[in-house]
Amino acid sequence: MKHRTPLQRRGWISPSAKWAPGSQLLSIADKLSALPTDSDQISSLLPVPLLLTLGSCLEATLNDFLIIDTHQKHGSSHYRNIVEGYIRIPFSNKLRAVVTILTDNVFQLREESDTVALLDELIVLRNRLAHTKAMMLEITPEVTQKPPAPPGLVGHPLSSISLTHCRDFLRAIHELDEKFFSQYETGYVVENDLVREIPLLPEPSDAD
Repeated sequence: MKHRTPLQRRGWISPSAKWAPGSQLLSIADKLSALPTDSDQISSLLPVPLLLTLGSCLEATLNDFLIIDTHQKHGSSHYRNIVEGYIRIPFSNKLRAVVTILTDNVFQLREESDTVALLDELIVLRNRLAHTKAMMLEITPEVTQKPPAPPGLVGHPLSSISLTHCRDFLRAIHELDEKFFSQYETGYVVENDLVREIPLLPEPSDAD
C-alpha cells in the first residue's frame, strides 16, 4: 500500500529552503566519523563527541519533520500548539511516534529491525551520557580523612562507547533517512524492512 503524505496534498517547501539543524548535525557527524584515527588519543576521545552529536542529530531530525508535517496539515494559524505537544514527547518514545504521526497512523517501525535496535541503543546511551547521575557518598569523618577510590567506569555509559559502535549508529540514522524520511519527502511511503503498515481492526459485522 502506498500512503499519500501531506507533502503532495498541500504542496511542499524543499528542506533546503528551511533551517534544518538535523541535516546540519548529520553533516557534522559524517565529518567526525571520517576523521583519521591513526592516533590512539583521537580514537579514545572521538566516540563521546560523536555519540552526543548523533543523539542531537536524531532528535533534531525527528523534531524537524514533526514541525514540517504539522505545519503542512494544519497551517500557520494552528500548528504551533500541536507541534509543541509533539516535541515534548520523551526522546525515548519520539522515534516511534514520528512514524505514525507523519503517516496518519498508517505505518509503524518494525520492532525486529536491526536499525531500530541501534537507534534505541543510541537514545539510551545519549540520555545516560547527557544526564549522568552523581555518585552519592555518606560523608563521615573516616571518608573525609581517607576518601574511597573512585568506582571507575564500570556501568558508566563511557565504558560501552566505541568508535566502531558510533559508526553503526551513524549508519542507522542514514538508513532511517533513506528508508522513511526520503520516502516521506517524495509524497509516498511504502513498506520496507524498516517500516510496516499498521494492521487494521476488522470491520464489525452486522451481528456485532
